Amino acid sequence: MTATLTTPVEIDTAIAEAHEAVNQIVGTIARQERTVIETAGGRRSGYGSDATWNMTVAEAVTILTDKLAANPGATDYYHSSIRVELARLAELRDERTKRIAKRDQLEDLYTGWSRFFLVTSSAGGHIHSSMRCSTCRFDTEFGWLPTLSGLTEAEAVAAHGAILCTVCYPTAPVEWTGGISHTAQAAKDERAAAKAKREADKAAKAIFDLDGEPLKDEYGYTIKTEITARRELSGALQNLCLGYDETKWTAYAERLAAAIANKTGESAAELLAATRVKAAKTVAKWQS
Repeated sequence: MTATLTTPVEIDTAIAEAHEAVNQIVGTIARQERTVIETAGGRRSGYGSDATWNMTVAEAVTILTDKLAANPGATDYYHSSIRVELARLAELRDERTKRIAKRDQLEDLYTGWSRFFLVTSSAGGHIHSSMRCSTCRFDTEFGWLPTLSGLTEAEAVAAHGAILCTVCYPTAPVEWTGGISHTAQAAKDERAAAKAKREADKAAKAIFDLDGEPLKDEYGYTIKTEITARRELSGALQNLCLGYDETKWTAYAERLAAAIANKTGESAAELLAATRVKAAKTVAKWQS
């Protein structure tokens, strides 16, 4: 199993996978233990990490084992379920033993090369040389970086970012400790690019009056986009076709057309004429 593992990266990658395999089986066993307790008639109080049971796993196993012993030949659903759940728990515990043995066997290959661990429980987490740094709390969460195993501090910084812990790496230059990880920088750059695109899209849609001030409608509200300005222009010309206040709606239409033309390079006169034709057709449909 270990004969083909030669480099620090290969060995630590295998160890990291072995640790994860143990963590997974431990979680599976915990769920199976709850099933065994429930099968034995156990009851839970509370939820999540605050949950407590009215019996231990060992007590539940004893209860279920005694029930099987009292009815060794029973084949009903309940007794069959007991056999299945106890067998499942035993299998999982055996598998845990095997996985722990494999992990420990791999750990024996470690001869002291450099290792790097990234704090994952905070956005600005540093890279540490172990998970026992005095600057970390008991509940600090780490992500092992086995692909950096065996590298120098400089190589680790180049690969992952200038975020070395000053306690774990006391001789590291300042420029290797106060930066941001490449992953975090990439995420930051992506957010900045998305924001710039949103602003560019907004600017592309925006429209202003000829003096550069916000374009206002007849009630004094800001017209924010070219599309809205074109709708307002159509509405103003429709009002003219309906015979409403000619002075008011002519001035408003001309102001809108001028703002749109200033943004797009169109001819304000041609825009007015074309929109007036469409407005007249729309009004004619209403009146037919």
